[in-house]
Amino acid sequence: MERTASQSPSFENVVRRRDHAVNVGGRPPRSRACKGEGPRLPRPELRALLGLGQSPSVEAVQQVLERTKGTWGGNPLVATAVLSGLAQERSPKVVEQVLICMRDSSVEINTFHCNAVISACKRASQWQPALDLLSQMCTMRLSPDKVSFNVAISSCSRAGAWQVAVELLRKMAEIKVAPDEISYNSAINGCEKGGRWELALLLLMTMAQGHVRPNEISFNAAISACEKGYQWHLALDLLAGMSQNGLNPDEISHNAALSACEKGRQWQVALYLLSAREIVADQISYNAVISACGKASQLPVAMAILWRMPLCRIMPDEISYSAAISAASQSGQWQQAIALLQEMAGQKVMPNKFSYNSAISACEKGGQWERALLLLLGGAMAEARLRPDEVSYNAAISACEKGCQWQLALELALGAGGMPRARLKPDEISYNAAISACAGGKQSQAALRVLQVMQQRMLAPSMVTYNAAITACGEGQQADRALELLRAAHGRKLQPNAITYSAAISACENGGYFKLALELFQAMIVQKVEPNVVVYCSAISACAAGKQPEQAFDLLRAMQCQGLVPNVITYSAAIGACERAGSRERVLELFNEMAAQALTPDAITYKS
Repeated sequence: MERTASQSPSFENVVRRRDHAVNVGGRPPRSRACKGEGPRLPRPELRALLGLGQSPSVEAVQQVLERTKGTWGGNPLVATAVLSGLAQERSPKVVEQVLICMRDSSVEINTFHCNAVISACKRASQWQPALDLLSQMCTMRLSPDKVSFNVAISSCSRAGAWQVAVELLRKMAEIKVAPDEISYNSAINGCEKGGRWELALLLLMTMAQGHVRPNEISFNAAISACEKGYQWHLALDLLAGMSQNGLNPDEISHNAALSACEKGRQWQVALYLLSAREIVADQISYNAVISACGKASQLPVAMAILWRMPLCRIMPDEISYSAAISAASQSGQWQQAIALLQEMAGQKVMPNKFSYNSAISACEKGGQWERALLLLLGGAMAEARLRPDEVSYNAAISACEKGCQWQLALELALGAGGMPRARLKPDEISYNAAISACAGGKQSQAALRVLQVMQQRMLAPSMVTYNAAITACGEGQQADRALELLRAAHGRKLQPNAITYSAAISACENGGYFKLALELFQAMIVQKVEPNVVVYCSAISACAAGKQPEQAFDLLRAMQCQGLVPNVITYSAAIGACERAGSRERVLELFNEMAAQALTPDAITYKS
């Protein structure tokens, strides 16, 4: 799982250790001057330079260095020590100005000096100046060495400039500077951060071809790249490959592989890895497996793992509980989700925003709109110093929609006491849920107003939006408006689906446009949109209302030829069509079919 908005752990806290291992200082070996065995470290100059701030002028730096020019010219190690000290303090601008003063004063500049500047840029997360200096070294008749490139590659990788990092690695070979494991590891790390798992694997294979032996850091970065790329099977192959290369997978290796299984919904594989003897599991390990079980709707297994954690002397944290609450939500167990939220307080684990969002979503799926609103607005989130976000409100709006509370849904989305008060902008999901709520409440005018507001706020309706609005128009017997919306969707080059046609056909049926309903059904076939049971029911109902028994019967048979099983509603519509046309033989035939399929006629069937 990652510690992101989704709260799925992807090892940010552990990866820092890996980044620290990849990190290279870019400084030369400590000189005798630094050890106090030769010239003393020029600490007054260093303190004076640091006292100038982060962006001094060249003149200010020149004044500080004026009295030391002779010393610097006679011993380049003194300048190296000052530049390295500034690099340690993350003062890239000061380092750059010192280098300019050295050049203007004809003080010898060597590769060590430039490396100190590049290192300072990396420490300050300024990869572009580091890259510029690396390019300028050639014009200064200096040859970048392995340290120069390694620091620059690491700087680019940290900043997400993976393309530049890979190009620098290629450049090393071009100028005959042999890359080492640090060079490759930094580049692979950049590919991982950039989501380029294919390139990360290619670099890993290239290492062996270049006679550079991959180490644990190399494999860990590649496994993490596969994890982010949802390539769980490749992550497991790499994990197995570590042992084959004489390397011992560590907690970072296992956690990255577990997270890959979580993203790939491979809960059984994740559970197997967790139980392996060679793995030293920690919170991240357990959290990933709980999340994997949740995504696969394996709530009992997720709960068993959560309860197992204290027995292994690993206390669940807010991510552990949040993953379990999400598992309860996925399984539709709102009671379990609320119980876990309450248990967190008893265990003195502070819920986070994802904990509450998952609990609200669980209530939404369980049809508990009152509890969803209580979690959102009851004050518990405010007491935990958490502000509801768009996900929180969207789940609550959807809960109101399912609870047929269209007024509350509109208030949450657009009302003064809802998202606007929380300084949140409704997104497409918010509007779609609000329109669907209006459709459920047969409030077509309200649905159309919400659609209008959505467009006024420069949000493009999706097919989901149009489906909800067309459904609302159908419920409100506004067939003309439903057809207008269908044309508008076509105008936006959106592809209508079975839900669209079903809603439009139903709207035409309710509006008395029986012929048009059947034309829409034929248009659906032409557009190669496969009808489902709901579409057939709407079309057969239109035939019944239009007194077209033969077409209704043909549609029923076409439905069966397609491999769809008619339900009671379908048979009721077909029986109604045959009954209105006086075709009693067909009516008896359809009743016999229902009996053969163990379908019990309901009141609507007999009324037909």
